[in-house]
Amino acid sequence: MLGGPAGYLLACNSFAAEVVEPSERTATLGRLTGCSLFGTSAGFLLGGLISDSYGIIAPFRVAVVLFMASVAYAAFFLPHVPLNKEIEAKASASLKTFFDPLRIFVPQKWRLPNGKVQREYGTMLVGIGVFLGIFATGYIPVLLQMYSTDAFGFTPNENGWLISLNCLVRGLFLTLAFPLIISRGRKWTDSRSKPEPSAPRRHSKDIDYLPSTPAELASVPGGDNDETEPIDPPPPSTETETYAFDLFYIKFSLVADGILTACATLTNQGWQMYLVAVVIPLAAGAGSSAKGTILQMCEPDQRADALGAISLVEMLARLSTSES
Repeated sequence: MLGGPAGYLLACNSFAAEVVEPSERTATLGRLTGCSLFGTSAGFLLGGLISDSYGIIAPFRVAVVLFMASVAYAAFFLPHVPLNKEIEAKASASLKTFFDPLRIFVPQKWRLPNGKVQREYGTMLVGIGVFLGIFATGYIPVLLQMYSTDAFGFTPNENGWLISLNCLVRGLFLTLAFPLIISRGRKWTDSRSKPEPSAPRRHSKDIDYLPSTPAELASVPGGDNDETEPIDPPPPSTETETYAFDLFYIKFSLVADGILTACATLTNQGWQMYLVAVVIPLAAGAGSSAKGTILQMCEPDQRADALGAISLVEMLARLSTSES
């Protein structure tokens, strides 16, 4: 996370979460992941071609040039987003804030519109779902190469084309189809449930916020015996967000990913491996939907922590599935 593609993508996600409209966050996160997969796809092909033509050291030199170009682009073309002084002061005051991303998954106390207090496990369940989904299917790129080499005698060049095709299709799906599915799905969900559900928000611990609409929830300051009288709530949020379809898409994506992965065991010819590489990415998007959902469940000053927490879960899942 201190460098490399994972760190760059996390920084891009955090930046995008601040500059795009709330309703566009999930789609934008998907597009960013898709664009990174375009680079991965090109890297598998161009890296091998450059190495064969100019020597093994040439791809590393090209990587340095591309990295410098990306830094220059970010410095000169991305708009400036001012720092939140309160968050900056808090971060410098205690080392415990280093673990703030993991606190996103801790069950929180919420007050329902009827005054009942209960614990909300939504963020924790989303995190567990993302971990298990990647743990079950994250080995697919490696397995495709291993299986194609062992069963069909694929050469390194053929394996390069195979993984490049897989990343390209996944990138195209997340960039073009995923935003459209999220947009159409939300409209369909909203048309079936009126009024439109708003995303529950955690408010400041210093404010005992009472929801202004039946769909809103608010965190409860203090413990179960908190007797503090409510004060004037903050102005209602102007963000019209809904994550009902996002949650449905996470479930659909994980189930479809498992089914398509199971179907891959039926291959018995080499050309079918390329078909598998094309079909499996059509269930992508669970990670982007999870990030968009988590962002709607947390306060604006927690967005960076929320994205960091989900990214950490994804990396742990990929590491676990590779080790197993």
